[in-house]
Amino acid sequence: MVDPSKRLSLAAALGWIALSTLLVSGSAAAAWVYSHYLEESRRSDSAFYLTTLVQTGPEREALKSLYLAEQLNLSIDEPTNIYGFDLQEARDRLLASPVIKEATVKSFNPGTVYIDYTIRKPIAYVGDYTNTAIDEEGYLFPAEPFYTPKRLPEIYFGLPKQLDADQLWGKQVTSPEHQKALEVMTAVNRILGTATSRIVKLDVSQAFADSYGKRQIILVIEEKITHEVASRPTLLLLPRILRLHSTRYEEALRDYTILRDDLQRHLPSGDFSETQVVRYPVVVVDLRIPNLAYIQ
Repeated sequence: MVDPSKRLSLAAALGWIALSTLLVSGSAAAAWVYSHYLEESRRSDSAFYLTTLVQTGPEREALKSLYLAEQLNLSIDEPTNIYGFDLQEARDRLLASPVIKEATVKSFNPGTVYIDYTIRKPIAYVGDYTNTAIDEEGYLFPAEPFYTPKRLPEIYFGLPKQLDADQLWGKQVTSPEHQKALEVMTAVNRILGTATSRIVKLDVSQAFADSYGKRQIILVIEEKITHEVASRPTLLLLPRILRLHSTRYEEALRDYTILRDDLQRHLPSGDFSETQVVRYPVVVVDLRIPNLAYIQ
């Protein structure tokens, strides 16, 4: 048993409890004030300014560091303190760029911001607008000055003409025409082959026309043949415009492979000794009706 003489009175016990609480809360408050003081001191200390931007990704310097700095609102004239740099806001700023697909942002002392990002991969240019590319997911973004010129197909979707391209950059095309274009491009590459045939243009704007008579897919391709003359290779370029049925396009492409061999056997002869590249006139092949082909 506790000696009654050593027992604290209720008032004394409450006093000790109050004093202990005051000491604990006071220490916590002092720690918070000190921490806040340190943070404010660092925010105004030029030693903690962001001075270095490091970028990584699947492609080496896919975008200029100056462009990334502009997206993050980083400036040498108005330096940003690392303790005032919001990482989530920085990531949101990068993802607001129509050419950036994924991004991660981190910051390290002394004064370094680290960006790991992936840019969108263009699969074609959009013929409905100027300087506009599209990726496999259907996102629209500017081609220049971010991408070096490539020999990509030009696709016409029948997108609204009343809008400017920059109003649509960053938006996703989810129309049936986009899906149809992807399916046709896949079929062309599979059936005709990429080694000898290149898609130049693809028009799917009338693939879902209200009138059955107007429904069609226009495919412009370029065939390549190497012709040997006196042991000297000459490249023959054969432009073709194929008019395809909007749903039976694979059957039409297979029919064309049969016609292609016959068309190539009957190419007009010529003197190829003076040039290494010969471009033939355009041939139009209408394959919309099954088992029939109209050649112009």
